[in-house]
Parts: sequence; C-alpha cells; structure tokens
Amino acid sequence: MRRVKYVISKTRGYDRDLRKIFRKNRELFILIEDIVVRISRDPFSTSLRTHLVVIPSLGKVYSSRVTGDIRIIWILSSKRIIVLYRIGGHSGSSKVYR
Repeated sequence: MRRVKYVISKTRGYDRDLRKIFRKNRELFILIEDIVVRISRDPFSTSLRTHLVVIPSLGKVYSSRVTGDIRIIWILSSKRIIVLYRIGGHSGSSKVYR
C-alpha cells in the first residue's frame, strides 16, 4: 500500500456538504472517501483530473473530479497539508465554483 504524502484537513463547509451527500447517496459517499485517500497520496494524479480554478470568494484553488459532475475544491496550504473546502456539483444550482 502506498503511503500518505499529505495530511488532509477539512473545513466546516466541506463537512456540511459531505453530510448532505451521505444522507442522499451512501455509495457516492464511499467513492468520495476513496478519492480523498487518493488525493492524500497524489493530488495531481491524472485520474483525478486536478486543475487550477479561480473562485471569487477563495481565489486560486484546485478542483479534483469525483464523478462526471461532482468536484472537490481544495488548496495546498503548506508542503504537507491539503485543506478540503467544498464538495458538490460542477453544474446546476449548487455549483461549488461560486
């Protein structure tokens, strides 16, 4: 098993978004937990399709793909810490890019 390279920290907004997903879709919740582990090992893996985006309220942040529409928004706060800010839809009324 590959070792974790980064420590994951989660904001209240991320925890709130994750609880909503857990109540609606437990299979998606399990997939998200797997993606978070993969982000902690290699956040720039090509399978995550991580890219830089600009969000007015946060500035420059990274976005990693969970499914076709679900994204995790995060920053690399230091050499070893990744802060997960939001998780949610790429499109629709609950866009995480706002």
